[in-house]
Amino acid sequence: MKEFYAFMIGKLLGDGTIVKQDGRAPRFSMLHRKEDKNYLESCHQFLGEYIFLSPIIYKRSINPKIKKGFSECYYCYSRKNSMIQELYYLWYPNKKKTLPKAFIERYFNTRSLAIWYQDDGHLKVEKGKARKVVLSTECFTNGEISFLQYLISSKYNIFFRMDKQRRLILYNTKEIMYFLFLTRPFLYPGMHRKNLLDTEIKEVLKKKRTTISLPDPIPSEKPTLFINNSLYHTEQLQDSIRNKTFYNNYYALLTSRAYNNKYQINIDAKSITRMNNIKRNTGLTYNEIAYLCLLINNKKITQGD
Repeated sequence: MKEFYAFMIGKLLGDGTIVKQDGRAPRFSMLHRKEDKNYLESCHQFLGEYIFLSPIIYKRSINPKIKKGFSECYYCYSRKNSMIQELYYLWYPNKKKTLPKAFIERYFNTRSLAIWYQDDGHLKVEKGKARKVVLSTECFTNGEISFLQYLISSKYNIFFRMDKQRRLILYNTKEIMYFLFLTRPFLYPGMHRKNLLDTEIKEVLKKKRTTISLPDPIPSEKPTLFINNSLYHTEQLQDSIRNKTFYNNYYALLTSRAYNNKYQINIDAKSITRMNNIKRNTGLTYNEIAYLCLLINNKKITQGD
């Protein structure tokens, strides 16, 4: 039942709605554009394990605002159900959608986040790179939007901010890539436009001289050599991305402390190539990648992790 509630939270934060006509039981409904029929079918299949739903119905509406003059969509709705009735009185206490904060805090999970994102989210990609994630929250009050910001940051350490249109926006590349990692397992057919696949640079780059900043000073008489030797562990980090274990093993170890200890180093071709692949797929900076390599080198992360 927890996963049912988690799913419903995602839908009700997104495009789902519960309506109640006078003298009738509340009904939950889902409506999506024609192009997202596969997504609706997947949602229908999931919820069908818990509640009885109507068949998926085609609808065409006159719309002079668009070029072809009409819009097309598919929708379905629930039959009379005690769980939908319970959710109606939680989410619509005054016949207007109001976020039930205690209920959401109890049942919100990664599935909720992913369904909400698929319903009402957008991923902006430029030249193959994720630039921002948008979650539509215009219909909620400022207090409710602040609650949703707090909810996501407290659970996932991801910090959305509200823009002038009262939407939640995420610009930080590292947090975007983590957000996509979290939601990826719950993406349904037709929604993979809201994801980025891991990619790798095939050609070996040239060696590079750069500045590496770290939160702690290097306890060595030859710090640049020590850092370069540690960068061998970029191979381990890159393997963890391929094996889908990077976020479980390493992400939480990144520190929020200032990276004030600076070192000029020459990074060899293989290491800089691996560092670029890691950066491309996680949004980490060279400094953060070097820091993780030092943790591995100092045995604070074992090879078996």
